[in-house]
Amino acid sequence: MSKVLLCSLVLATAATLAACDKTSEDHAREAQVHSQKAEEKAAEGKVDRAAQEQTKAQEDRAQANDAAASEGRHSPPDSAVPGYIKTPSKENP
Repeated sequence: MSKVLLCSLVLATAATLAACDKTSEDHAREAQVHSQKAEEKAAEGKVDRAAQEQTKAQEDRAQANDAAASEGRHSPPDSAVPGYIKTPSKENP
């Protein structure tokens, strides 16, 4: 009984962790939070900490741009489109 419970728990955990990839929206939100923290630290006079937060924000923005380029949310996968709807390839006229 305990082996079955342990196996199911391990599989559920693995499935949960596999689905936890950050999207471009997640990276953009984190960049916004870092920018706000940078403004707060600059207002407090902590220039070094503000610069660190600004650097983190720039890194998150870059990751958001990279993730957005690879997500392709606006086009359906080729396997989901029936053959009679697909546009003909330009290689074979």
